[in-house]
Amino acid sequence: MRQSEIAKRYSLALFELGKEGDKLFIYRDELGSFIQIMEEYLDFKKLFFHPRVKREDKKLLLEKVFSANLSRELLNFLKLIIDRRREFFLQDIYKAYLALLDKEENILEVEVLSAISLPEELRVKLEEKLKTLSGSKIRIKEQVDPEIIGGLIIKIGDRLIDGSIRKDLESLRNQIVQIPVS
Repeated sequence: MRQSEIAKRYSLALFELGKEGDKLFIYRDELGSFIQIMEEYLDFKKLFFHPRVKREDKKLLLEKVFSANLSRELLNFLKLIIDRRREFFLQDIYKAYLALLDKEENILEVEVLSAISLPEELRVKLEEKLKTLSGSKIRIKEQVDPEIIGGLIIKIGDRLIDGSIRKDLESLRNQIVQIPVS
């Protein structure tokens, strides 16, 4: 089974559990905090992911360290991950869970690439326009890349809208190259 399929399967199981118990956001926050702790404490991360550390020892560590801070359901979920040797998929499971939560909340994440940071006024107008077109709440994830020179590149899911000056210049260059020289 492919990595993304595994992550989707486990994230869906956690999502459905969260939906039943009205704990979708609790699980999001707890799992996010758990992953953040792993990133901050590299010794813990090494121990958690090390294949030679016994599963029972990992679960005991989880229980001792996190039982006061994580819900029983999430602890059991993490133990299941350990039992099935899926620790390496945890980051992908979390990302897939966030995507399910966005879908549930009708939130569309839009990546916007621009040469400079977007002025707040333009950002608000873009958000309103995209909200009107899509009917969804919009979350803009902005990146700055001076190499696009100007304009915007907008990525919505699998769609890419390239309104950059770099693209226009490349197109113009290609047209000039095709002009026959006498």
